[in-house]
Amino acid sequence: MAPRFARPAAIACVALLAVSGCSLLDGPEEDPSGSLRDSSSSLSVPLYWIGQPGPSPHLFREYVPLAPDETTAPGDVVAIAVSMMSRMRPADPDYENPWSPASSVGSSVSSDGTLTLDVSSDMFPEDLDADAARMALQQLIYTATATASSANVLGPDGTGSVVVLVDGRAGHSFAGKTLGSPMGRDDGARAPLWVIDPAFGQVHSREVGFKLVAERVAATVHWRLSDADGTIEEQVVDLHDDGSGPHEIQFDRVLEPGDYTIEAFVPNEDVYEERLVDPSEPVSIWDDHDFTVSDGDVDVPTPQDA
Repeated sequence: MAPRFARPAAIACVALLAVSGCSLLDGPEEDPSGSLRDSSSSLSVPLYWIGQPGPSPHLFREYVPLAPDETTAPGDVVAIAVSMMSRMRPADPDYENPWSPASSVGSSVSSDGTLTLDVSSDMFPEDLDADAARMALQQLIYTATATASSANVLGPDGTGSVVVLVDGRAGHSFAGKTLGSPMGRDDGARAPLWVIDPAFGQVHSREVGFKLVAERVAATVHWRLSDADGTIEEQVVDLHDDGSGPHEIQFDRVLEPGDYTIEAFVPNEDVYEERLVDPSEPVSIWDDHDFTVSDGDVDVPTPQDA
Protein backbone atom coordinates (compact mmCIF):
# COMPACT_ATOMS: atom_id res chain seq x y z
CA MET A 1 0.00 0.00 0.00
CA ALA A 2 1.28 3.45 -0.83
CA PRO A 3 2.49 5.53 2.11
CA ARG A 4 0.73 8.64 3.30
CA PHE A 5 3.88 10.72 2.82
CA ALA A 6 6.62 10.89 0.23
CA ARG A 7 9.33 8.27 0.56
CA PRO A 8 11.92 6.58 -1.63
CA ALA A 9 10.94 3.61 -3.74
CA ALA A 10 11.90 1.09 -2.14
CA ILE A 11 17.00 -6.03 19.41
CA ALA A 12 17.70 -6.68 20.59
CA CYS A 13 16.50 -9.82 22.11
CA VAL A 14 14.40 -11.66 19.54
CA ALA A 15 12.26 -14.39 21.05
CA LEU A 16 11.03 -17.26 18.89
CA LEU A 17 8.59 -18.55 21.46
CA ALA A 18 6.89 -15.21 22.07
CA VAL A 19 5.16 -15.28 18.72
CA SER A 20 4.77 -19.01 18.20
CA GLY A 21 2.62 -19.40 21.30
CA CYS A 22 4.22 -22.75 22.05
CA SER A 23 7.31 -24.16 23.67
CA LEU A 24 10.20 -26.25 22.51
CA LEU A 25 8.59 -29.62 23.06
CA ASP A 26 11.65 -31.33 24.46
CA GLY A 27 13.74 -28.23 25.02
CA PRO A 28 16.79 -27.51 22.90
CA GLU A 29 19.03 -30.50 22.42
CA GLU A 30 22.58 -30.83 21.22
CA ASP A 31 23.48 -33.99 19.36
CA PRO A 32 27.01 -35.43 19.45
CA SER A 33 28.02 -33.33 16.44
CA GLY A 34 27.01 -30.14 18.22
CA SER A 35 24.09 -29.42 15.87
CA LEU A 36 21.14 -27.52 17.30
CA ARG A 37 18.12 -29.81 17.55
CA ASP A 38 14.43 -29.33 18.24
CA SER A 39 11.55 -31.77 17.87
CA SER A 40 8.77 -29.22 17.38
CA SER A 41 7.07 -28.76 14.02
CA SER A 42 4.80 -25.83 14.98
CA LEU A 43 7.27 -23.04 15.71
CA SER A 44 7.83 -19.76 13.96
CA VAL A 45 11.33 -18.46 13.36
CA PRO A 46 12.63 -14.87 13.17
CA LEU A 47 13.90 -14.06 9.69
CA TYR A 48 15.62 -10.76 9.00
CA TRP A 49 15.29 -8.82 5.76
CA ILE A 50 16.88 -5.66 4.38
CA GLY A 51 14.87 -2.48 3.96
CA GLN A 52 15.97 0.99 2.94
CA PRO A 53 13.45 3.69 3.89
CA GLY A 54 16.19 6.36 3.84
CA PRO A 55 19.75 6.71 2.56
CA SER A 56 21.00 3.69 4.53
CA PRO A 57 19.78 0.06 4.54
CA HIS A 58 18.70 -1.55 7.80
CA LEU A 59 17.44 -4.90 9.03
CA PHE A 60 13.78 -5.63 9.70
CA ARG A 61 12.32 -8.86 11.08
CA GLU A 62 9.38 -11.08 10.26
CA TYR A 63 8.27 -14.27 11.99
CA VAL A 64 7.65 -17.16 9.60
CA PRO A 65 6.32 -20.66 10.39
CA LEU A 66 9.12 -23.22 10.51
CA ALA A 67 9.41 -24.85 7.08
CA PRO A 68 12.02 -27.65 6.98
CA ASP A 69 13.16 -29.02 3.66
CA GLU A 70 15.81 -31.37 2.30
CA THR A 71 18.59 -28.76 2.53
CA THR A 72 19.03 -29.26 6.30
CA ALA A 73 19.27 -32.06 8.82
CA PRO A 74 15.92 -32.81 10.52
CA GLY A 75 15.47 -30.72 13.66
CA ASP A 76 18.43 -28.38 13.07
CA VAL A 77 16.38 -25.26 13.84
CA VAL A 78 19.10 -22.69 13.16
CA ALA A 79 20.00 -24.31 9.84
CA ILE A 80 16.33 -24.47 8.88
CA ALA A 81 15.93 -20.75 9.65
CA VAL A 82 18.99 -19.86 7.56
CA SER A 83 17.80 -22.07 4.71
CA MET A 84 14.38 -20.40 4.87
CA MET A 85 16.04 -16.98 4.81
CA SER A 86 17.96 -17.93 1.67
CA ARG A 87 14.97 -19.18 -0.31
CA MET A 88 12.03 -17.08 0.88
CA ARG A 89 10.96 -13.55 0.13
CA PRO A 90 9.65 -11.09 2.72
CA ALA A 91 5.91 -10.72 3.20
CA ASP A 92 6.36 -6.95 3.31
CA PRO A 93 7.20 -5.64 -0.19
CA ASP A 94 9.22 -2.81 1.38
CA TYR A 95 11.87 -5.38 2.37
CA GLU A 96 14.32 -7.30 0.20
CA ASN A 97 16.38 -10.48 0.35
CA PRO A 98 19.67 -10.57 -1.59
CA TRP A 99 20.49 -14.24 -0.94
CA SER A 100 20.06 -17.15 -3.35
CA PRO A 101 18.51 -20.48 -2.27
CA ALA A 102 21.05 -22.66 -0.49
CA SER A 103 21.27 -26.32 -1.45
CA SER A 104 22.78 -27.20 1.94
CA VAL A 105 22.89 -25.58 5.39
CA GLY A 106 24.16 -26.93 8.69
CA SER A 107 24.82 -25.45 12.12
CA SER A 108 26.69 -26.31 15.28
CA VAL A 109 27.67 -24.60 18.51
CA SER A 110 30.93 -24.95 20.39
CA SER A 111 31.43 -25.05 24.16
CA ASP A 112 32.44 -21.38 24.16
CA GLY A 113 29.16 -20.37 22.51
CA THR A 114 30.48 -19.80 19.01
CA LEU A 115 27.83 -20.59 16.43
CA THR A 116 29.17 -22.14 13.22
CA LEU A 117 27.17 -22.12 10.01
CA ASP A 118 28.15 -24.30 7.07
CA VAL A 119 26.35 -23.11 3.94
CA SER A 120 26.67 -24.07 0.29
CA SER A 121 28.41 -21.72 -2.11
CA ASP A 122 25.29 -21.40 -4.27
CA MET A 123 23.72 -19.29 -1.53
CA PHE A 124 26.01 -16.35 -2.26
CA PRO A 125 24.94 -13.74 -4.83
CA GLU A 126 27.65 -12.58 -7.19
CA ASP A 127 26.53 -9.02 -7.88
CA LEU A 128 26.79 -7.34 -4.46
CA ASP A 129 29.22 -4.57 -3.65
CA ALA A 130 31.07 -4.48 -0.32
CA ASP A 131 28.42 -2.44 1.51
CA ALA A 132 25.56 -4.63 0.30
CA ALA A 133 27.51 -7.77 1.21
CA ARG A 134 28.13 -6.41 4.71
CA MET A 135 24.39 -5.95 5.22
CA ALA A 136 23.67 -9.40 3.80
CA LEU A 137 26.11 -10.94 6.29
CA GLN A 138 24.42 -9.03 9.12
CA GLN A 139 21.09 -10.38 7.90
CA LEU A 140 22.54 -13.89 8.11
CA ILE A 141 24.10 -13.29 11.54
CA TYR A 142 20.94 -11.79 13.03
CA THR A 143 18.72 -14.59 11.70
CA ALA A 144 21.03 -17.32 13.02
CA THR A 145 21.71 -15.77 16.43
CA ALA A 146 18.08 -14.81 17.00
CA THR A 147 16.98 -18.39 16.33
CA ALA A 148 19.78 -19.84 18.48
CA SER A 149 18.92 -17.41 21.28
CA SER A 150 15.28 -18.46 21.09
CA ALA A 151 16.36 -22.07 21.52
CA ASN A 152 18.38 -21.09 24.63
CA VAL A 153 21.63 -22.04 22.91
CA LEU A 154 22.96 -18.49 22.90
CA GLY A 155 22.33 -15.80 25.49
CA PRO A 156 19.06 -13.87 25.44
CA ASP A 157 20.60 -10.91 23.62
CA GLY A 158 21.91 -13.03 20.74
CA THR A 159 25.43 -11.64 21.05
CA GLY A 160 27.36 -14.81 20.35
CA SER A 161 30.00 -15.01 17.63
CA VAL A 162 29.22 -16.59 14.28
CA VAL A 163 31.67 -18.39 11.99
CA VAL A 164 30.56 -18.92 8.41
CA LEU A 165 32.03 -21.86 6.50
CA VAL A 166 31.24 -22.39 2.83
CA ASP A 167 31.06 -25.95 1.54
CA GLY A 168 32.72 -27.01 4.79
CA ARG A 169 35.73 -24.72 4.51
CA ALA A 170 36.94 -21.36 5.76
CA GLY A 171 38.38 -18.81 3.37
CA HIS A 172 35.48 -18.11 0.99
CA SER A 173 35.68 -14.58 -0.41
CA PHE A 174 32.39 -12.67 -0.44
CA ALA A 175 32.59 -9.22 -2.07
CA GLY A 176 36.16 -8.89 -0.86
CA LYS A 177 35.57 -10.21 2.68
CA THR A 178 37.17 -13.51 3.62
CA LEU A 179 34.84 -15.70 5.68
CA GLY A 180 35.79 -18.17 8.39
CA SER A 181 36.65 -15.87 11.32
CA PRO A 182 34.20 -15.06 14.14
CA MET A 183 31.74 -12.27 13.38
CA GLY A 184 29.10 -10.61 15.56
CA ARG A 185 26.06 -8.43 15.33
CA ASP A 186 26.42 -4.80 14.33
CA ASP A 187 23.93 -2.86 16.46
CA GLY A 188 23.78 -0.19 13.78
CA ALA A 189 22.40 -2.70 11.27
CA ARG A 190 19.02 -2.88 13.03
CA ALA A 191 16.34 -0.51 11.85
CA PRO A 192 16.09 2.47 14.23
CA LEU A 193 12.29 2.40 13.91
CA TRP A 194 9.97 -0.44 13.06
CA VAL A 195 6.45 -1.74 13.42
CA ILE A 196 6.36 -4.98 15.41
CA ASP A 197 2.61 -5.59 15.70
CA PRO A 198 0.46 -6.09 13.74
CA ALA A 199 2.66 -8.14 11.43
CA PHE A 200 2.39 -7.32 7.74
CA GLY A 201 -0.59 -9.08 6.17
CA GLN A 202 -2.01 -10.43 9.43
CA VAL A 203 -5.73 -10.92 9.91
CA HIS A 204 -6.99 -9.78 13.32
CA SER A 205 -10.14 -9.80 15.35
CA ARG A 206 -11.62 -6.37 16.01
CA GLU A 207 -9.42 -5.84 19.09
CA VAL A 208 -5.98 -5.03 17.70
CA GLY A 209 -2.80 -4.56 19.71
CA PHE A 210 -0.09 -2.30 18.30
CA LYS A 211 3.61 -2.28 19.13
CA LEU A 212 6.26 0.02 17.66
CA VAL A 213 9.95 0.18 18.60
CA ALA A 214 12.28 3.16 18.28
CA GLU A 215 15.97 2.92 19.09
CA ARG A 216 18.04 6.05 19.57
CA VAL A 217 16.49 7.76 16.56
CA ALA A 218 14.56 10.76 17.94
CA ALA A 219 12.89 12.16 21.05
CA THR A 220 9.44 11.81 19.45
CA VAL A 221 7.85 9.32 17.07
CA HIS A 222 4.74 9.82 14.94
CA TRP A 223 2.28 7.04 14.22
CA ARG A 224 -0.69 7.06 11.86
CA LEU A 225 -3.55 4.57 11.49
CA SER A 226 -5.36 4.67 8.13
CA ASP A 227 -7.94 2.80 6.11
CA ALA A 228 -9.02 3.07 2.49
CA ASP A 229 -10.76 6.38 3.21
CA GLY A 230 -7.72 8.05 4.79
CA THR A 231 -6.32 8.79 8.22
CA ILE A 232 -8.30 7.50 11.22
CA GLU A 233 -5.94 8.60 13.96
CA GLU A 234 -2.48 10.14 14.24
CA GLN A 235 -0.38 10.82 17.32
CA VAL A 236 3.05 12.10 18.28
CA VAL A 237 4.62 10.14 21.13
CA ASP A 238 7.19 11.72 23.44
CA LEU A 239 9.77 9.03 24.24
CA HIS A 240 11.53 11.07 26.94
CA ASP A 241 14.58 9.70 25.19
CA ASP A 242 17.94 9.75 26.95
CA GLY A 243 19.69 7.74 24.22
CA SER A 244 19.89 4.66 26.44
CA GLY A 245 18.23 2.12 24.19
CA PRO A 246 15.03 0.94 22.52
CA HIS A 247 11.65 2.38 23.44
CA GLU A 248 8.38 0.52 22.93
CA ILE A 249 5.15 2.25 21.97
CA GLN A 250 2.10 0.10 22.68
CA PHE A 251 -1.61 0.76 22.37
CA ASP A 252 -4.86 -1.07 21.56
CA ARG A 253 -7.76 -0.14 19.32
CA VAL A 254 -11.14 -1.69 18.48
CA LEU A 255 -11.63 -1.47 14.71
CA GLU A 256 -14.37 -2.21 12.24
CA PRO A 257 -13.76 -4.99 9.70
CA GLY A 258 -11.63 -3.81 6.80
CA ASP A 259 -8.11 -3.19 5.57
CA TYR A 260 -5.77 -0.89 7.49
CA THR A 261 -2.24 0.49 7.51
CA ILE A 262 -0.22 1.40 10.60
CA GLU A 263 2.71 3.73 9.94
CA ALA A 264 5.53 4.84 12.23
CA PHE A 265 7.77 7.70 11.13
CA VAL A 266 10.07 10.49 12.22
CA PRO A 267 10.24 13.77 10.26
CA ASN A 268 13.74 14.57 9.07
CA GLU A 269 14.13 17.59 11.34
CA ASP A 270 13.64 15.38 14.42
CA VAL A 271 16.15 12.66 13.52
CA TYR A 272 19.25 12.60 15.76
CA GLU A 273 21.81 11.48 13.16
CA GLU A 274 22.22 13.31 9.88
CA ARG A 275 23.48 10.17 8.13
CA LEU A 276 19.96 8.71 8.45
CA VAL A 277 18.35 11.60 6.61
CA ASP A 278 17.67 11.93 2.90
CA PRO A 279 17.35 15.71 2.42
CA SER A 280 15.30 15.23 -0.75
CA GLU A 281 12.47 13.66 1.26
CA PRO A 282 10.43 15.07 4.18
CA VAL A 283 10.60 11.69 5.95
CA SER A 284 13.54 9.29 5.81
CA ILE A 285 12.83 7.02 8.81
CA TRP A 286 9.62 5.03 8.60
CA ASP A 287 8.02 1.60 8.61
CA ASP A 288 4.47 0.56 7.81
CA HIS A 289 2.39 -2.61 7.90
CA ASP A 290 -0.87 -3.41 6.13
CA PHE A 291 -3.27 -5.66 8.03
CA THR A 292 -6.90 -6.78 7.95
CA VAL A 293 -9.59 -6.81 10.61
CA SER A 294 -12.21 -9.54 10.31
CA ASP A 295 -15.60 -9.92 11.96
CA GLY A 296 -15.31 -13.68 11.92
CA ASP A 297 -13.30 -16.10 14.03
CA VAL A 298 -9.55 -15.62 13.62
CA ASP A 299 -6.52 -16.94 15.42
CA VAL A 300 -5.50 -14.14 17.76
CA PRO A 301 -1.80 -13.39 17.05
CA THR A 302 0.63 -13.63 19.95
CA PRO A 303 2.31 -10.25 20.47
CA GLN A 304 5.92 -10.24 19.28
CA ASP A 305 8.94 -9.29 21.33
CA ALA A 306 11.00 -6.37 20.16
